Amino acid sequence: MAIWVDLEQRRITGGIRDLAVSLEEGPRGVSLLGRVRAELGTRIHQEYRQEKSSEDAFTAERSLALRLELDGFSVEIKGRADGWFEQVDGICIEEVKSVLSGGGELSKARAEFFPEFCLQLRLYGLAARQELPQATLKGKLLLVSILDGAQRSLDVPLETEATRILLERLLRKQITQAEEAAKQANKLAAVAGKLRMPYAEARPHQNDLQALMEQGLAQDRPVLAMAPTGIGKTVSALLAGLGHSLANEAILMFLTAKTTQQDLVVQTFADICQAAELAPGEIQALTLRAKERMCPPGHLLCHPHLCPLLADFDARLQSSKIKERILGKDHVIDPDQVFAMGDHFSLCPFSLQLALLPHVQLVVGDYNYVYDPGIALMGLFGQEAHGQVVVVVDEAHNLFDRAREMYSPCIERSELRLLGASLARGDFLAETDRTDQLALDLDRAVDGPALFDGLHRLLGDLDSTLDSALLRSEDVVSPVPDQSQRPVDPEAARWQDLADRAAELIVAYVLYNRLHRIVHRRDPMLDLLARLGLLRDLILSNEKEFVHWVRGPKAEGGAAIGVACLNPAKRLAQRHAQVEGTVAMSATLTPLTYYSDVLGLSGLEPILSSLPSPFPTENLCVRILPSLSTTYREREQHKQAVARAIEDLVTARPGNHVAFFPSFRYLSMVQPLIKLPMDSKQLIQLPGMPQAARERMLDTLRAGDGKTRLLLAVMGGAFAEGVDLPGTQLIGAVVVGPGLPQISFERSLMQGYFQEEYEQGFAYAMLYPGMQRVIQAAGRVIRTPDDEGVIVLLGRRFAEEEMGQCLPEHWYRHRPTELITGDLTASLTEFWDGR
Repeated sequence: MAIWVDLEQRRITGGIRDLAVSLEEGPRGVSLLGRVRAELGTRIHQEYRQEKSSEDAFTAERSLALRLELDGFSVEIKGRADGWFEQVDGICIEEVKSVLSGGGELSKARAEFFPEFCLQLRLYGLAARQELPQATLKGKLLLVSILDGAQRSLDVPLETEATRILLERLLRKQITQAEEAAKQANKLAAVAGKLRMPYAEARPHQNDLQALMEQGLAQDRPVLAMAPTGIGKTVSALLAGLGHSLANEAILMFLTAKTTQQDLVVQTFADICQAAELAPGEIQALTLRAKERMCPPGHLLCHPHLCPLLADFDARLQSSKIKERILGKDHVIDPDQVFAMGDHFSLCPFSLQLALLPHVQLVVGDYNYVYDPGIALMGLFGQEAHGQVVVVVDEAHNLFDRAREMYSPCIERSELRLLGASLARGDFLAETDRTDQLALDLDRAVDGPALFDGLHRLLGDLDSTLDSALLRSEDVVSPVPDQSQRPVDPEAARWQDLADRAAELIVAYVLYNRLHRIVHRRDPMLDLLARLGLLRDLILSNEKEFVHWVRGPKAEGGAAIGVACLNPAKRLAQRHAQVEGTVAMSATLTPLTYYSDVLGLSGLEPILSSLPSPFPTENLCVRILPSLSTTYREREQHKQAVARAIEDLVTARPGNHVAFFPSFRYLSMVQPLIKLPMDSKQLIQLPGMPQAARERMLDTLRAGDGKTRLLLAVMGGAFAEGVDLPGTQLIGAVVVGPGLPQISFERSLMQGYFQEEYEQGFAYAMLYPGMQRVIQAAGRVIRTPDDEGVIVLLGRRFAEEEMGQCLPEHWYRHRPTELITGDLTASLTEFWDGR
């Protein structure tokens, strides 16, 4: 537990370990090595308890508490000593710590090398002295290497008076920090009262949206809001989120699916600060950049004893005065500025970001900083994130698929073979030896030959595990006809062993790389070892949301084994429950109940709301043309009709138009058949098109030269979301078919799962995701109140009732059937006449 100082009640509570850690404050970053260390440390403690349990004098996890009065505060700090031995000559308190040192280094270790460990043990001794004032006490620090299992026991004098003095100094430091935090909280609460709409007037329904968000945050209920384009979701969420977070000593985290959306958030924040007439730096925003983009070349091992950029980080951070140079200066802290400062002072730029986090009021970043199990940035805000973080999820319709990907790891045989070949060639071996003292110390700890032998054997055992799964799945009926991918019962014990070995190899591997200055920006070996831990956790969870599967060698991508996440709702709900408040918003969340279910909100008493469009309904014409079919079986038969409908749209009004297809294959089938006027031009999205090429296409559409252009693109692609083409930059869109996901192994499993759980298998797995892509793509047409445009939905399936119910209500007056037309040319002519 963390240290809590209640200034009103004059009480201090918390954990002895946390108080000891405060002796040397530094960056507590999140890294793969740190997570694996924690896992191995837990295992070492379990083995210690098991080994000692047979001793009569031994008590594991002995509860102890320090109670005292200090400067008018009532103090109670608790902890559990790893070992408590009631011996003839007194009581021995033993603390077990796992360390990144081999037996050679441990043999030279002294207690003063580990001040935090020793202080924790001394505090246990002080607590024991309060409980047993007459007892003879002694302390031992047991260091255990996570590399080779070597142990060293060190005597730690339990100096009562010196420990008491240090304890009081640390507690007074906590009190001072709490008082400073209270003053800052009062200032921020006053700032919250100054915040207001930064623009001349609120847009239609914008005040309603902001009030809805404020209500949910005040009531500790998540908000799921569907707000059409133009309402002003970003500014509403910032005003509501900042108002709540500033008044409640929390940080607002504004999460986006794409980095391109973050610029708007930061600019809107700056506008809010200016409108409130806040002094520069009175409140600040920080955009989080990924570690790979913030790490200078050659420094990828995130541990203060191993990376020179992290060595003595806290002391050097203080002496450099970087915080003073950045904090309180501007409203927006630019990541380039942070990188430049870190590089100049030889400090880790990524850790510098993390050091700044507790001091800013708005953090802008990707979904993964809150929801990815491999990142878990929430831990940076303390033992409990509740009461410290408010989360806004922008474009929340993306979170379901992103979260499914986070919890769907797999291992392909091809990567095992490639890694095996790389090991055989010696690709991971160091080319030269180092002779500096760090290298000599590490070389004694890392047995290179044993490391690479362990990696080789692990790859072989993974290959055998895949063979075993293929053999056991031969009689399993696949949910898809080709039988290439099938569910299989997991061998839990086998996966536990593989993951345990991988955790040990991770530590040795990263130390070896650091020793020989080997840098892999995207290390395939490290990625595989990390994935094994997640696979193990999901397989052993025994939850029906996670299906263990195997894929045969003849399938696309070759033989593979993994876990398919059918629904991440439970894992997302755990995150929602950890924070002070959650606001999820998008223009495409139809139906709200579906997104509430799959985003993990339904069990948290969410506030669901769908707001009307702020734009004049007469400026948009939506038509459904049901006279043709876009189903896979009938595409060839109706491709000419699709081409003619696209031509009708383009010729009805000169200007820029777009046709969205469900796949590149369908697009290429229809594209040659489209005949446009001589002065018109086709722009075609290609698979894997570079960003620069996409930007050139958008620049062409934005040229404003009055020419007619037709962009052919795919639903769910780069042109279908996050693209603004206001005014005459885009006046018409055709959506070819409902864009249902392709029938696949995972989709078939999802359909069965959602049918069992919600009795809506087809709707949850196919219909709603497909229609979301349709509405998102069509939403490119109307972006401002003055825009005029046409949306044409091609295919008879759009005329079906279940699909009509998924269409936005502002597209029609009374019912979706109003949109059906038998004469597209006449409908378009009627709309455009007089405009």
